[in-house]
Amino acid sequence: PLLSLVALALIMQKWQPKHIFREPTAPSLEEVQAQQSVKHTGGEILKAWSPFVYLSVVILLWSTAMKPLFAKGGLLAFSNITFPVPWLHQTIQQTAPIVASPKAIDVTYTWNIIGASGTAILVAAIITILTSSISWGEAIEELGATWKQLQTPIIMICLVMSVANVMNYAGMITSIALAVAAVGAIFPLLSPIIGWIGVFVTGSVVNNNILFAGLQATTAQQIGVSQTLLVASNTAGGVMAKIVSPQSIAIAAAAVNSSGEESKITSMAIKYSAALLVVTCVWVYVLSLVGI
Repeated sequence: PLLSLVALALIMQKWQPKHIFREPTAPSLEEVQAQQSVKHTGGEILKAWSPFVYLSVVILLWSTAMKPLFAKGGLLAFSNITFPVPWLHQTIQQTAPIVASPKAIDVTYTWNIIGASGTAILVAAIITILTSSISWGEAIEELGATWKQLQTPIIMICLVMSVANVMNYAGMITSIALAVAAVGAIFPLLSPIIGWIGVFVTGSVVNNNILFAGLQATTAQQIGVSQTLLVASNTAGGVMAKIVSPQSIAIAAAAVNSSGEESKITSMAIKYSAALLVVTCVWVYVLSLVGI
């Protein structure tokens, strides 16, 4: 990542985007240049960046030092509430070729009240309020404004996830994957496409790997290709779909006050997603030929 940032900084010295997006309430470029002439003390700069520092530190603690506390048997394990989903838990079976023998699927929902990353973000926000000049009234007002801005994307994300779960538990996503896998030795060329479909539907690379990593590994074994390569290609293809996944587009549109223009943004981004997917497919196929 550090090398990528350095490379980006060097590229930006010679290249500038054709169009620079500015928020309607953002200062003009002239005002920004005037502000750049004002010198700030180290303390002022640290205070301005403090919310991001708090956020980074709290999330780091949540995902490392505090993670064992949320695990089974941990001090805060009681905050994880797990219950089976009615009418789904162990009523659906996976069969070959997804698994070697028929297996009932456990469908449970876990509510991580304290261990969730969202809780870590809330803690960081509270620390920011307590250590800054922001009042609780202003913080609540900002929370209301954020909800007003993001309520449509939140509802959209919930609906898309609902469709993804229906497709998953009805076997539709698996059927799509099996149809692609039936091509045989050329499968590595198409392997990233499965990951692309998975992330486009679910919006999550993690969920995509939960859905298709097993299938990729099984198919790799059947056609004599590295399992690691195809599981990695599943992830790589999924990353290319993040550009146009409905959830990502909805959040991006809301962030720039462009809710309702999701289709326009998608049509602009799809060509980049498709081009990157093609490159990924070709590269994975080349790696499969050389035995990696």
